[in-house]
Amino acid sequence: MTSGPLLTVASERSVAWPVCSMSALSNAAKPWATALNSSGIKPLTSWLVPACPTKMTCVEEARASNPDLRRSPYTSRLLLWSFAIGVLPPLALITGLATRSLLLLTFVHVITGGTWTGFDLFMGVVMSRVMRSLDIPARVEVAKRLTPTTFFILPSLAAVAVTSGIYLAQMESKFDLSSPWIIAAGVVVLILTAQGFGIFMPNGVRIFIELAKRQPDTGLIARLNMRNIRLAGVQALLQVLIILIMAHLAVY
Repeated sequence: MTSGPLLTVASERSVAWPVCSMSALSNAAKPWATALNSSGIKPLTSWLVPACPTKMTCVEEARASNPDLRRSPYTSRLLLWSFAIGVLPPLALITGLATRSLLLLTFVHVITGGTWTGFDLFMGVVMSRVMRSLDIPARVEVAKRLTPTTFFILPSLAAVAVTSGIYLAQMESKFDLSSPWIIAAGVVVLILTAQGFGIFMPNGVRIFIELAKRQPDTGLIARLNMRNIRLAGVQALLQVLIILIMAHLAVY
């Protein structure tokens, strides 16, 4: 047995793991390489070519070269999760209307409206600042996860909050279309609806379409996602306004 650095060679049946850094191996093999060069034999280190010569990891390199791997495998799972959660508010609303339960309708209205407003406030105040500090690739990674997660939940919360509020106003005999407070609430609701279904959801669909392409436009994805986040902030301000209107109707 010869003393000195030993290099264990894997058998043909073993898995060939990619070597991403060769510095340690090169330093250990220098004495051997000098001796082999003097004898005219090709050194072992010249046969070992690093699988990832750049800073990119081996997995990232394979994903970048394969369009199927580049697509997000978690998008469908997040969409299914968003749909499953988004179904719950309409079911609760239908149950409250079927039972004519004032308590259940009030609970549904408060929980959906509060969640909708809280989410938009978080997006407009917190996420907008976070996204501005990220570079384009990081923004795209956020959009890949944020867009499918909120695609069904937010429209469901918005629709149920508005519908349950109208039924509550009717049950409490406060749905008077001649009242300036009801008219103001209606105008705010129309603006929120137009923004949500006319801008927010179409932007989400455009992000999905872009992500499905073999070479997606990352700049466009980042811009659309930032547009939705800013829109969420605007909607949060309008929702605070409508909460003030609802508080006035509840007290007077």
